[in-house]
Amino acid sequence: MRYDVPAMPGIYSLVISVSTPAEVSVGALGNLNFLQGYYIYTGSARGRAYMNLHTRLRRHLQNTKKDRWHIDYLLKHEATKLRNAFYFETLKDHECAVAQSVMDDPFIDAVHKGFGASDCRTGCFSHLCQSAYADFNALLRSISDVYCKFSTTYQMLHNQSCGLQ
Repeated sequence: MRYDVPAMPGIYSLVISVSTPAEVSVGALGNLNFLQGYYIYTGSARGRAYMNLHTRLRRHLQNTKKDRWHIDYLLKHEATKLRNAFYFETLKDHECAVAQSVMDDPFIDAVHKGFGASDCRTGCFSHLCQSAYADFNALLRSISDVYCKFSTTYQMLHNQSCGLQ
């Protein structure tokens, strides 16, 4: 399967698994502890023309890159794996609303103050959350439900051999 994410502005959420407890140095946030389990990070790809959904998600898939965003530090740790990505095209700034909607689920909680939200103007605690779901498919359904509220044309990419193909 080929990588066919559109070169359009939009919002995305990454579903990340942490296989063993890990301490990760995350830039100015310092050393953060991550328990084993699933995490969801919500971001936007609405910047300059070269920072669209296609290039942003492609960048998150790269193993070697300069650490620029909080999520880069987490994704490069050996205990983490990017499992899925949800996205939808939009010119609107829905990043905070999507992040908060994901966290409205009683089995999902925000973690690590400021993670991915250091430039947030709406006062978000974090754009990273941890799932308490034991069933991975139930977690995916929960995120799908959120994305359905924002776009009927959202997409979900699946990890194929450590890369979303």
